[in-house]
Amino acid sequence: MVGFITPASGPSAGQVTLGILSTNGSATITLSYIAPNGGTATDSFTFALTNDTVAVAWVDSSQIVPNAGPLPLGVLDPIVLELNSPLNCATTVLLWEALGEQGGWGSANNGLTSAEILYSNQFLLSRTGNSAPPPQMTDNIGFVMSGNYRMYQRLQVSYEVAANAINPQSVRYLNGPYVTEGTTPEPCSGLQLFSLPVQANAIDGNHGVTSDNSLVYQINETRLGPEGQAVNQLLNGVVGQNFSAVTPWIWSVTQFDVNGMTRAWQQGSNTNNLQIFPTYQIYANGFGLTPTLQGNLSTFIGLNATSQYTGQQ
Repeated sequence: MVGFITPASGPSAGQVTLGILSTNGSATITLSYIAPNGGTATDSFTFALTNDTVAVAWVDSSQIVPNAGPLPLGVLDPIVLELNSPLNCATTVLLWEALGEQGGWGSANNGLTSAEILYSNQFLLSRTGNSAPPPQMTDNIGFVMSGNYRMYQRLQVSYEVAANAINPQSVRYLNGPYVTEGTTPEPCSGLQLFSLPVQANAIDGNHGVTSDNSLVYQINETRLGPEGQAVNQLLNGVVGQNFSAVTPWIWSVTQFDVNGMTRAWQQGSNTNNLQIFPTYQIYANGFGLTPTLQGNLSTFIGLNATSQYTGQQ
């Protein structure tokens, strides 16, 4: 990991420069002091350099196929016909939004069957998907400007370690801290003509060293904006609740340990560093890792606003 950039030129050299040759690791530098009379003393310090890490959250619409099969009338079901007509779809979704904002509507009295609700959920998410991120992230600025994702974050840091703990005062940011939110394309025209605003969580963008000095972290957390939350309330909410209470959050949390290594990306609970939905593409020094695929759609929709990151900070 460590190499000499300016090697010592002789026993009287007063300075030597060390260079970093790799990332995602740590190194210990030990200095030996040799006195003219033969006495010696040593000193050392450990530092870590992380990968340049990018995490992109995106909805893979190819994994969400609206299925009219369970409906008695199949593709002739009124909801299927309405949603697949651009004009009727826009009218229907705007009506759902208006009714959902009232809070009294929900899955128990929205007039739709369970099969129609499932189809509607599948349709709306499949039609608001993002393009797959590139296999290599060679243009971070261009990708961010495209907005073709749900969330994006980038982080790379160096820091010193002592007694198996990160020194917060030593943290240096090489790339980032940086988080941003992407877009939720409109579902009806099929042309993704405009996008709806999203809502950032209060902890979105939080970064630093955890309270136990074991990790350097950065949080990216967001969810559908008020319009989408109101539609979600009508389709999936509990009758009478505030529409803001039904929609779960999505997040990615970059974490680097005392060895400078990226903590494994895991889904499953509020303390894991990824939500179960959508798909996450992680990049290490520009190279895409194996994607973390989005979990079961119905399981995700069954969550609510209490599903937000509660892990280490």
